[in-house]
Amino acid sequence: MKRITVTIQNNDVELSFIRSSYLNNSNTYIGALDSNGEYWTDVSINLNKLNRSDHIFISDLCNIEIIQALEAQGLIIPSGRFECIGLSYFPEYILSDIFLNEWCRSI
Repeated sequence: MKRITVTIQNNDVELSFIRSSYLNNSNTYIGALDSNGEYWTDVSINLNKLNRSDHIFISDLCNIEIIQALEAQGLIIPSGRFECIGLSYFPEYILSDIFLNEWCRSI
C-alpha cells in the first residue's frame, strides 16, 4: 500500500491507511497507521448511515494536516455536506477509487 508523509507539529510522520466497516452498520472505517504499522488515529467517525462505501465523515480526532494532504492529492473530496452533533460539525468526504484500492489495506 502507498504511504503519505505529513508534517504534524514540526515532525514528519509517514502514514498508511486501513479500511474496514463499523460493526453496527455498513459505514466505512478508515484509520491511519505510522511507519511501524502502529495505530496513529481514526480518520473516520461512525455517524448516521451513509449507504455508500465510498463516503465517510471525518473524525474530530484526525489531524487536519492528514486531511489537507489527502485532499491535495485528490484522494478524498469534500462532498459539501456536514453532520452536526452538539456544537461539533463533521464534514463528509468522498473517497476516490485510487485511495480505496491503492492506499488502503482492508482489515
